[in-house]
Amino acid sequence: MIASAAFWLHDLLWSGTYIGIIVCNLLGCEFGEDTNGNQMNEFAIVHPFGYSEFVGQIELSVCVDSSPPLVAPTERAIRSWNKLVPALFNCQGCRTAEEGPVPAGQYDAYTAVLHELGHCAMALGHFNLIDGTTPTSFSNVAFPALSDDGLDDVRGSADDEHFIVAPGDPLADNLTWFREADNDPFILHNDPIDSSSFSRNVNPFTGELPGDDTWAANANVRVAELLGYSQSQGVMYIAQFPVPYRLGAPSSDDVNMVMMARSGANQAVGGVPDDDYSVTLTYESDCTMADIRVQFGETAGAVGLCRRGFLEEPFMQNPLFRTHYRMTKNSSGFLDVVLDINRSWDFSTIFADSFESGNCGGWDEEAQ
Repeated sequence: MIASAAFWLHDLLWSGTYIGIIVCNLLGCEFGEDTNGNQMNEFAIVHPFGYSEFVGQIELSVCVDSSPPLVAPTERAIRSWNKLVPALFNCQGCRTAEEGPVPAGQYDAYTAVLHELGHCAMALGHFNLIDGTTPTSFSNVAFPALSDDGLDDVRGSADDEHFIVAPGDPLADNLTWFREADNDPFILHNDPIDSSSFSRNVNPFTGELPGDDTWAANANVRVAELLGYSQSQGVMYIAQFPVPYRLGAPSSDDVNMVMMARSGANQAVGGVPDDDYSVTLTYESDCTMADIRVQFGETAGAVGLCRRGFLEEPFMQNPLFRTHYRMTKNSSGFLDVVLDINRSWDFSTIFADSFESGNCGGWDEEAQ
């Protein structure tokens, strides 16, 4: 089925699904210029705050501002991003943006903080498309006019195509990294996560897609079911829903995109020169000492959002094709994770840490 829409680029590549934006929320992400007034190119890669070419180790501290109930969900989200252990069966009440409205209810605080720290701490973007107002499940693509979900009628799967104007016209630019061996965003594997095993080239003649695949598959729950996985979805899926929608650990796609960014400017694990880096998050009780602040506030109707400053170049680059950027703090001196103060929130710890590693047996236990 072909869907016609005036999609706009919401998500250059943040750390893997990356791009340059000032605010990222349920309705998408806004374009932003870097500190020199340069417009981001669609294939730009955004790294976390503190990144430089040979930084090695980045340490970011996270606090909760005046919202004690958010402390436990935030500490759990920090643990999840520090572990970077990809999980299957990581989503309870999974659904996609196209599946219609859901009854109003409470939102899971841990799920929202985990997602927004994916933006503010890991520099990740959304892997699925948006047309400016309506979330969809298509893979992240630059400016398509027509999107075809293929014979399986599932958006975001490997048989999709995205055209600039109409079928037969040039393909749109794919911004989603895929594993060349299988184009499976859920598979757990030990390959080096860098440009030697991942690609964004979907050109039918020169691309690296396997078999008869026509597009990069993304990590939404219906694609997971096509691939034989149940109750699995990427943390960085753009839409968030009321309980029972809850997430456990990041999916393989989330972890892969973090690791793609960490392979550095040369996009080679252990390359020469070695510019790989890592990120460690710590909880800081005193917000005056923190880099990232988690709080409730006004979000213009979004479930949650990440507020940051302009993007800046971390090192000198070719001015005709600037590729690497890093996040900066906003005018308040923080990277702010803001959850909608006007919604009802669930702070329970339904998922145990065992679940965060893909073991569903711990669903009803209290997390430690």
